[in-house]
Amino acid sequence: VKVGNDGSGPGSRFGDPVGFRDLIDTVKVSAVSEYFFGTSEVAEVGVVVCGSIGEVKNDPLLGATFDAENEEERTTGGSQHNQQKAKIWTGITAFEGQDQLRQRMAWALSQILTIVPGNIDAFEETEIYVSYYDIFVRHAFGNYRDILQEIAYSPLQAEHLTYLASKSHAYIFQDENKRVSSADENFAREVMQLFSTGLVVLNPDGTPKLDEDGNQMQVYTNEDIMSLSRAWTGFQRYGARGNIESRGSSNRLDPMYIVQDWRDRFPKTDLTGGYIGDSYYPLCTDL
Repeated sequence: VKVGNDGSGPGSRFGDPVGFRDLIDTVKVSAVSEYFFGTSEVAEVGVVVCGSIGEVKNDPLLGATFDAENEEERTTGGSQHNQQKAKIWTGITAFEGQDQLRQRMAWALSQILTIVPGNIDAFEETEIYVSYYDIFVRHAFGNYRDILQEIAYSPLQAEHLTYLASKSHAYIFQDENKRVSSADENFAREVMQLFSTGLVVLNPDGTPKLDEDGNQMQVYTNEDIMSLSRAWTGFQRYGARGNIESRGSSNRLDPMYIVQDWRDRFPKTDLTGGYIGDSYYPLCTDL
């Protein structure tokens, strides 16, 4: 499926291919389903059990067991659940993996694009954290933009940096009796300060760039943060699946989708005096 101007698909750019399962719900209409698959038959009830990115089948010959946290029954204590995370990382990947260069790159990237389990209401779960770490394993030798794209759509990152379910001022003004609000600015700030540009403009040799008065030039201003924060509105988690580790109805594993009504629909300025998308996406007059 080719991505259109509605931004269908997690983190998609105009013209990118995207799997049908990753389309936002409003795009997965019968006509689209019938065009690609020749049928629109969808079960009205049941449990969603589709696989996860990079998922492999169980191998009982490996000898290790994995216990999943859930709200129905506890078979493993909390301390053992936390040991399970460390055991997966040290025993399967970092120390004993055959791809040591990839594992070291993944470790370095994980120290930059961090999440804090204390900020996430699922501390004792395992699958969601190792899945987040797998982003860096997959993209260890790839494009940094692709990593930023995946972590931006991560439910863990959205919960950690508080832009989960952030809504536009227009939506809240209409929905909540004209209440004045602004989009959550946390991720808009951190994705620049910690994850990408940093605070100071740099020369090609890495030294700070100075203005005519000899002062270091700042990459962005508070006004830039306010504008870019509107780009992170509308993100929401999918519903739980029947085959993932979860204590409740929250899905902290699959990439988020965008709720169109929550989304800020006005242009967002970039850091060069223009608007995001001007040099890449086609203008309305060109369509």
